[in-house]
Amino acid sequence: MRGELGCMYKPKNKDTKKTLLQLQILLLAALRRNKEQKSFQAVTFNVAGLAKAMNVPAGDFFETFKEVVSDLVKKTAIMTDEDGRDFEFTLIKRAQYDKENLLISFCLSEELFSYVSDMRLPLLFLREGNVLLSGFQNTKNVISFFLYAYYLWTKEMIRRKNDKQIESNSKTVIFTMSDYEIRLQFGLKKNYSCNNILFKILNPIKEQIEGSVPYALDIEPILKQRHIVAFRFYFSLR
Repeated sequence: MRGELGCMYKPKNKDTKKTLLQLQILLLAALRRNKEQKSFQAVTFNVAGLAKAMNVPAGDFFETFKEVVSDLVKKTAIMTDEDGRDFEFTLIKRAQYDKENLLISFCLSEELFSYVSDMRLPLLFLREGNVLLSGFQNTKNVISFFLYAYYLWTKEMIRRKNDKQIESNSKTVIFTMSDYEIRLQFGLKKNYSCNNILFKILNPIKEQIEGSVPYALDIEPILKQRHIVAFRFYFSLR
């Protein structure tokens, strides 16, 4: 558990911490989901274990965790379908709190469950990170991008561990985002240049991530006819 939460990006702002914890909870719930699990089956968290990983008192953290989950029950997300239509759905439902045993359980909504199932969840995290943290300058991009990369990295490490045919000890995951995807997820206008994306958004994200957590982020612009059309990212454990 320490590897899951202990190295997460930790902003100083109290409200930002709460929002980040919400995203972390959804991330961990998604990673724990078994392939055969149904959406109505609950994901249970041992709050004492999480508190130990984050080096905070278990009793106090239970109340914080409960408050965060209770708030998540009320939250909705908006995504766009293949026909370009927006649809809104709840993230989790039917939360249960067992203070005596320091356990908290909840169910992923059917819609969120579908994102977990077909691997579209990283895009939801990236977009939700921007929406939920829209009041915090600069921090929102760092947190949302880090969660996106961290999710992909963790999924890949789990895949490599479970696939006996893979002998690589590499701790790096590589993923690509087009200039269109970058603009869409960070809410940028079409005329916002790729050079500005690289130097004003991506490079500062790299600096803050590498200065806050034990991960490295390398960025490689992909050129087509001397113009940047995408970015390749190398995200690794240092």
